[in-house]
Amino acid sequence: MSSIHYSWYLSGLNEEYKDQVIILMGEEIKLGRTEQNDVVLAQNNISRHHASIFVGPKACHIQDMGSRNGTFVNGTRIDPAAPKKIAIQDELRIGQYLFVVGKKAPKNTGYAVTAEKILQAKKKIESFSKEWSKELRIKSEKLRSKDFFSSKQKKSIKLPEIKLSKRFVLYSLMILVLAWAAYSSQSKDSTPSSKSVESQKETSLANSTSISTNPNTKSYPAAKRSDIDSIMERALSYVQFKDYAAAIPLLQSVLATESENEKARLLLDRCKKRLLETIEHHRENGAREYEKLYYDRAIIEWKKAYSLAVDFDSTIASQIETLIQDAQDKLKNN
Repeated sequence: MSSIHYSWYLSGLNEEYKDQVIILMGEEIKLGRTEQNDVVLAQNNISRHHASIFVGPKACHIQDMGSRNGTFVNGTRIDPAAPKKIAIQDELRIGQYLFVVGKKAPKNTGYAVTAEKILQAKKKIESFSKEWSKELRIKSEKLRSKDFFSSKQKKSIKLPEIKLSKRFVLYSLMILVLAWAAYSSQSKDSTPSSKSVESQKETSLANSTSISTNPNTKSYPAAKRSDIDSIMERALSYVQFKDYAAAIPLLQSVLATESENEKARLLLDRCKKRLLETIEHHRENGAREYEKLYYDRAIIEWKKAYSLAVDFDSTIASQIETLIQDAQDKLKNN
């Protein structure tokens, strides 16, 4: 069996992989739109098998597998003809998805269970199932044997206790943990995926009228009056999942049509406040890591803040971009 390296990982910056760490387990990790890939990117502009990441003990490479829209490393489209070497803090973009490359994944983070890990667990289950069936068959044959008990003993026979080995119990617990991790990862990914599809539908409902209450904030088109109720329901669902960045453009489109809609205005103010708090939270986390001289961790936190601020407030986004550039310069000098 080939060796598996666990030190490389991707940190998601947006979409359903936002704030998640995907540990790259195996020598090849496939990324694409279909379920056969190790990392599923469920967007229409992603190819079936879009790209592959090849993991080694000292280096990591990414190769575009002939996709239509390409794979980008630090903003540059890579050549599909040959793998491209990637390093720590490199930014990968596949469609709308943004990832940052890292090594030695931090503790207590979310992770994706790859197909290779599930296959290993399945093989262990099958192996122990065969051993267990063989042991039960031997015991049952002894019980049916004519010479095993006398006729009197057969009347009062009691089945012997079956003792499980420690190794069997430990491996069974390990398999249960892997199954639970796989289920948790799938259930967590399902909600933002559906939200992304709904966000695309809402964009198609807009027309040309727009409003903006902040000169640094992006303007959004007005909604049709017949779609107001539907858009409000979806905005409320985004707020429930704390996805304030997705709710704001919907509420802006409602207010562009019905400026007197007090419910939408109050909800919009709440979303803006919560979004600013989230941005500030990531900025403060990045500042703490910067003071500790952990520039790579600071960059990850500030990039999360930048992805939230870039379509919300250009002034804040510009300030965060300056912080990221400074930390990258420090990281290169070290």
